[in-house]
Amino acid sequence: PLSAKQHRYSLSAATNKQQASKQASKRATSAQRGYGYKWQKARAVYIAQNPLCAGCLQSGVTNAARVVDHIEPHRGDMVLFWDIDNWQALCIRCHNRKTAAGK
Repeated sequence: PLSAKQHRYSLSAATNKQQASKQASKRATSAQRGYGYKWQKARAVYIAQNPLCAGCLQSGVTNAARVVDHIEPHRGDMVLFWDIDNWQALCIRCHNRKTAAGK
């Protein structure tokens, strides 16, 4: 059996998970947000031309890039979305770190 503290934590975690699921279901699909076929092609070309993570390179580390990141979040602005000067190649770790920091 769960202790009272464990039970409260379990309920809290379940509630947070349900809230996150509701928010995700309200969000537009990736294709609706601009990440469809055209983006996948552009992303592949950009990664081929910029194969190393920009974040790691700034730290003197060589790591393969896997993500094309928007330096300034586009927030639905398609002009900013497609502005190549607003793109950078990042590894997953650097991208997740930047995203978690809300940048």
